[in-house]
Amino acid sequence: MKLIENYRTIAASIEMLFSPQVEVVLHDLATNTINFIAGSTTNRKVGSPSHLSQADRALPAGGLGPYTKMGEDGEKQRSISIVLCNEDHHPAYMLCINFKVGELERAIQTLSTHITRHTNKALNEHFTESWQDKINTFIGDYLSKKSSSIKQLHRNEKKELVLELKKNGAFQGKHAAQYIANALKISRASIYSYIRQKD
Repeated sequence: MKLIENYRTIAASIEMLFSPQVEVVLHDLATNTINFIAGSTTNRKVGSPSHLSQADRALPAGGLGPYTKMGEDGEKQRSISIVLCNEDHHPAYMLCINFKVGELERAIQTLSTHITRHTNKALNEHFTESWQDKINTFIGDYLSKKSSSIKQLHRNEKKELVLELKKNGAFQGKHAAQYIANALKISRASIYSYIRQKD
């Protein structure tokens, strides 16, 4: 059995154990695409872009984390990333385990200290450099202010969020409109409709 098959089995097993709170993603560093995904709560799938930076893809083998970030759905996550080698002992894959803690924090405030401890600030900065992470964080902040979730947002609230994202330059990234549409679970046509109505 090839190493990649072992990695997929491990990823699937972790998701089975912690479902539905966990998403496990195996990234191919050479192609910068998703090789395997389990427990996805977004539109990401096998073959989708990984959006890893050059620095991420040049990391040596080993573990990184835990660190805190916002997912595409605006939910707070605690994550660990592990750079894995191929048969030639060269770093070839990154296994990311993303555990959703936003719902737990809202439901059980007394556990918030335990959930957020041991965060590595340096790693937080490393993994929030991309425009995708900035959009995720912006959406997460918006949802926190509203004490809501993507599923609970009304049409006018999604429109308001889109306009705030535009105001803050979120659409400057390549394919940003589609990325935001996926995160808000609306069509790209709706995104442009909201913007035109404002203009």
